[in-house]
Amino acid sequence: MDHKNKKNIIDLKELMIGYRTQHTRTSFAYGPINLSIRSGDMIALIGRNGIGKSSLLRTIAQLQNPLGGNVRLFGKESDRYGRRELAQIISFVSTEIVSIQNLKVYDLISLGRAPYTNWLGKLMDHDHSGIQSALDKVKIPHLGAKFMHQLSDGERQKVMIARALAQDTPVIILDEPTAFLDLPSRYEVLRLLNELSIREGKTILFSTHDLDIAIHEADIIWLMISEGITEGAPEDLLFKKQFHKLFLNSCLEYDQQSDGFRLQKGSQKSIGLKGTEESVHFTGKALRRIGFQVDGTNKGIGRIEIVSEGGKIVWILDTGAEKQVFQSIYELTDYLKYNCK
Repeated sequence: MDHKNKKNIIDLKELMIGYRTQHTRTSFAYGPINLSIRSGDMIALIGRNGIGKSSLLRTIAQLQNPLGGNVRLFGKESDRYGRRELAQIISFVSTEIVSIQNLKVYDLISLGRAPYTNWLGKLMDHDHSGIQSALDKVKIPHLGAKFMHQLSDGERQKVMIARALAQDTPVIILDEPTAFLDLPSRYEVLRLLNELSIREGKTILFSTHDLDIAIHEADIIWLMISEGITEGAPEDLLFKKQFHKLFLNSCLEYDQQSDGFRLQKGSQKSIGLKGTEESVHFTGKALRRIGFQVDGTNKGIGRIEIVSEGGKIVWILDTGAEKQVFQSIYELTDYLKYNCK
């Protein structure tokens, strides 16, 4: 998609989200929110539990009424769309795991065609083509004849994304699409969403707690904290040190050297490190995990040199007073942890 042709397709204007009690008193409120989403963007919504991520997604998808302000879709207030018309613009994938007995994968995905069928729900040839295309795009054509209860959690999530694709909407909203998945499946699902955004031009908004993965896959991050939502490319937010707001009063911090989040350490001891780029990367990662600061010099408690001896990699620790040789990163860090406090 041409950058110049990208336009705002969703605009949040003074949007207030939340719930009201039966007596119309607000029990939870967040806002006002003023943000826009452009076509083809993949946006990750990040925030702590209870901050209102699900409420925001459901409000944008018109599954929940706003407390104030409005959501505009393609320049028109979303509450002015009919349900069928809205279902042709936005598809929504919840975090709920679908495991219905005797419901086949193909039949569930076919529900995505409901906004386009007649009142009898009869599927035409082009509907079947759309369903098969959705199965192919998420790389699960072999699952079409299986029952939902026979699938793994990762496969179920792919089926729900396929249903959203069969619905053929320009916007896909997903609430915690990586919840309940193992680590490889989390990466696979977000990589799939990224490819759909690029290849299909889909606009994708999803919430997640997988911050490390989101940073590597999303175009934009909405960082939702009590003071409001900060938006930007992941690298913009990292460069401006915005993520620390998410971890106030917590034990997490972002480590630029390892390009990931880690537990904060106390006072760090300094140690030198020399070797190949790959060996320094992984050794440095292990050293920082046990509380060392790698500075590449001979300062601090000494220096580690990673060399090849007789075809084997060894780690030589030179403290000035003595030299010791270790056969693995574990041996090295185990020694440092208990002898260089």
